[in-house]
Amino acid sequence: MENLGQYDSGVPFRKFIFVFLLVCVIVGTGVVYSALSKATVTVIPRSTIKEINTEVTIDGNLSYPDLDKGILSGEIKTREAEGQDKGVEVLNKKIEEFAKGRVIIRNNTPYTQGIKQGAGLKPVGAPEGVTFITTERALLGPKQSKEVGIVATFKGAKGNLPPGKFELLNLDTKYMQDNIWAESKDKTDGGIREAKIVTQEDLDRAYATLGKKMFQKTLEEINKGLGLDKIVKEESATYTINEKNSSVLVNSEVDFFDVSLKILVQGVTISENDLQTVAEKKIKNLGESYEEFVKEEPGSFSYQLTQLNMDEKKAVMKVSVKGDFRAKLSPKVFDKKSIAGYNQAALEEHFSKFDNVSGIKVHFWPSFRKTVPNMENRIDISVETE
Repeated sequence: MENLGQYDSGVPFRKFIFVFLLVCVIVGTGVVYSALSKATVTVIPRSTIKEINTEVTIDGNLSYPDLDKGILSGEIKTREAEGQDKGVEVLNKKIEEFAKGRVIIRNNTPYTQGIKQGAGLKPVGAPEGVTFITTERALLGPKQSKEVGIVATFKGAKGNLPPGKFELLNLDTKYMQDNIWAESKDKTDGGIREAKIVTQEDLDRAYATLGKKMFQKTLEEINKGLGLDKIVKEESATYTINEKNSSVLVNSEVDFFDVSLKILVQGVTISENDLQTVAEKKIKNLGESYEEFVKEEPGSFSYQLTQLNMDEKKAVMKVSVKGDFRAKLSPKVFDKKSIAGYNQAALEEHFSKFDNVSGIKVHFWPSFRKTVPNMENRIDISVETE
């Protein structure tokens, strides 16, 4: 067969298809990237927590509340109650007392020496102010000694000392001081002891505990049959103790004691919803012209009865509430054209120039994109509300 040489058929069809598809993928990716890429900027406005403490009047003469004037309607309720607590336990306490002990007084002189009751002694080496006195008189012949009792001149643990030597105070001469002294063979003790002693604090605590229980129980009785939105709460009531008694006196050493009370409970029915509405109205007025009220701080609303006039059928409640205020933002904050092409750092610098902006959060999509798109419809600027 005759060889006619190589035949040039051009670009193979398969290679052409591959190149065509590759171009389509690249172009398509670019189109998708340009059409779907997005930048989201969340602006965080400056916020302030403000608190208001105000007084709201509860008027028992009104049938309906006047929320605009901040006056609520309510009923004054009163009730007397009696109660007792038996077997209130007395806890051990460390009681400071006068430490006691015994010493041997030695007379090393050739003369008879008399030691009066109440003679002062100072333990050798003891801190300043630590002194004892004898509890009995003693007459010592020449070169004789005698044991006597001593007691500290102060209460407390400093009087608990180990055995040691004592100097007698008020001896006239150094000779007397060198030859008449005392020493103890055993420690002085009793400056601190544990005992179940009733203190005034014990009684006051028992009265307070009983009074609180009686107060709560009496409120339950007052509120029977009242609507849920018109009841006497602990915060809208108070009680006074008219009479109190106990089975023991202060400083009694006992394991248990009893207490009893007679109390008078006084309060006013309230609608917490109305009270909260009045408080919220007042705190909204604290906002400046450049601020807007966002919400009441959770758990910040509280109130307490401060005045109660039975004759005029009026009460005053002290109300506290905190509110979250957010700065209003300039329209310039939402200008999308001004941030086109900005990266994260440029965005942060741009928004830091606005006084009412405390910060921003930026999100790019896809994740490998690092700048704001040029098309405004691919830019989202929103405000953080929580």
